Amino acid sequence: MPEIVSFSPEDFTSFSQYNNTVVIAQAIEDPDVLQQIEDGWNNFIESGQVWALIIGFFLGYLLRTFIS
Repeated sequence: MPEIVSFSPEDFTSFSQYNNTVVIAQAIEDPDVLQQIEDGWNNFIESGQVWALIIGFFLGYLLRTFIS
């Protein structure tokens, strides 16, 4: 006669075969990805972060030329 094993959510031994699984699922609230990219780009430009990026590239290039 087979042994009857009680199930308990706290008992992780019954889930030992699933220890290395990855769940690839999420709930998408706003599926308009291109609009999200456009909004992010507009915020990047309007907030002035693009100038910080350009200045950082320029200063990094100058520093690289002086050090090497």
